[in-house]
Amino acid sequence: MQYFENDKSNRLISWKKHRNRVILATLLITILTAVVADVFLGNAAQMRFYAKWISCGDLPYEARSTNLMNTSGSYYAKTSPFVVLRPNAPLYCTPRDAEMAGYSSSPDKLDFPHLTPAEAEAAIRKSVGLE
Repeated sequence: MQYFENDKSNRLISWKKHRNRVILATLLITILTAVVADVFLGNAAQMRFYAKWISCGDLPYEARSTNLMNTSGSYYAKTSPFVVLRPNAPLYCTPRDAEMAGYSSSPDKLDFPHLTPAEAEAAIRKSVGLE
């Protein structure tokens, strides 16, 4: 009788170990699939973001717009590394680079604090579409 009880407890322990291994393997495969999908599958903007992050040495600044048509109100902001579907927007290493491209530091008004007055004038022309 003791032999059968020992056999049942061994099978129970063996089953628990197997279950834990299956749970761990499933968790690892899920995490790996999420990372691969995030980085490689159909989201070139995400790859471009990681490449820019590496080349800048810090999180890049992303061009944004206050309206859906992207006709006015273009500004820049520091990006977040946690974005599921990243837009294919221009990325810049510094605020000065973004301002030189015509993006304001404020979503409400044209503001170029990192530029000289002559550079700010050129940036304003770019932001309103004169250049």
